[in-house]
Amino acid sequence: MSCLPVEVNEKSYAVFQVVFKDENDTAITPTSINWSLTNDSGDIINGRNNVSFGVPASTINILTTGVDNTIVDGDKTRVLTVEALVDTGLGNDLSITQELKYTIKDLVKIT
Repeated sequence: MSCLPVEVNEKSYAVFQVVFKDENDTAITPTSINWSLTNDSGDIINGRNNVSFGVPASTINILTTGVDNTIVDGDKTRVLTVEALVDTGLGNDLSITQELKYTIKDLVKIT
C-alpha cells in the first residue's frame, strides 16, 4: 500500500491516493477500508477516527479538509492511518495497515 503527498499547505485540502497491492505487487481490492487522522501524539484530529471508506477499490482517494490541516498550538504534524482487510492467495481477511506522516506548511500570511 502506498500514499502521497507528504507536505500540505496550512488550511488547505489534500487528496491522498492509496493503492493496495498483494504480495505479488498486483492490485487488490480490500473487503473493507478504514482511516484515521491523528497528530504525532495520537490525538484524533477533527473527529477523523475509523472513518469507513464507502465502496472499497484497489485505488482510493482520501480527502482531508482545510480544517483537518489547520495548525493548532504549533502542531504541524499529521498521521494518516489506513487499515484494510484483504483476501489473497495466502488467506482471507488479512490485515493491511499503513501510516503516512505528513507536515503542514506554516504559511506566512495565514492565521
